[in-house]
Amino acid sequence: MRKVMVRFSYIVYLEPYKKSQFYKTLDRYLLTSLAHYGLHEGTMFPPHCDITSFIDKGDYLPATDIAKLLDRVIDAYAPFPRPVVGKMWPLNQFDIREGGLRIPLNLKSKGVGDLVSKPYEYAMREFRYDGNEKCNLDILPCKMDHIPLAYNYDKSLTNNAKLSPTQLKGLWELAQEMIDFKDAETCAWHITLHMARRSIYLNLPHLFVQPIKSWEIVREIIPVRNWVMDWP
Repeated sequence: MRKVMVRFSYIVYLEPYKKSQFYKTLDRYLLTSLAHYGLHEGTMFPPHCDITSFIDKGDYLPATDIAKLLDRVIDAYAPFPRPVVGKMWPLNQFDIREGGLRIPLNLKSKGVGDLVSKPYEYAMREFRYDGNEKCNLDILPCKMDHIPLAYNYDKSLTNNAKLSPTQLKGLWELAQEMIDFKDAETCAWHITLHMARRSIYLNLPHLFVQPIKSWEIVREIIPVRNWVMDWP
C-alpha cells in the first residue's frame, strides 16, 4: 500500500468571491478540464491568484499570528484597486514553451508613484518582511499577474508531464466556452488565508480546509436599475 505523504502549510490567495459567477465557472472549468484532458497542476488548487508562496512551519505556528500580520498590512494599504481581468489571447509560443495556460490579471491602479499604483505588491512585500522578522517565516514572492488555469511546472510532483500544444489548445477553447469573464468586471474579491495539506502526487489534490480568515477588499458592483413609473 502506497504511503501518502502530505505537508501542512498556509498560503494567501487573491480570489473572486466564491458565490460569484466568475468563481463558479472557473471551478467548473477546472473540473471539466480534468474530465476531458486529464490531470494537471491546475486541478490541484481552487481558483485563485497567488500572492504568497506556501508558508511552511504552519504545523507549529498559530494561524492567528499570520492573520494578525495580514490584518495590519491590509489595513495599512487599503483601499485596493479592483483586479482587472485581461483578454486571453490565442496560444502563443511562450504558452506552448512554458506548457501553461493563464488568465492575465492587472492589479495596478492609476496613481502617482509606485506606492499608490501597486498596493498589492507593497502590502505583500511588507507581509513577507514582517513574517520573516516576527515569525521566522520564509515567504517567497509571487508574480501577482494571473489566474492559473492549466500547467505542469513542479518537477517534485510524481507523474508530472508537460502539457502538449494539443492539450493547451483544447484547454484554451474550453476556457473561452465555460468561463464567465463578464462577471469578473463586477464581482467582489477577497484576500484569503488558507490552510492546506500539501500533496506530492499529481492525482491527489492539495486539501484546502476551511479558510482561516478572508478579507473583502473589493466590493461587488450592483447594477443600477432604471425604474420607469407607469402613471395612471
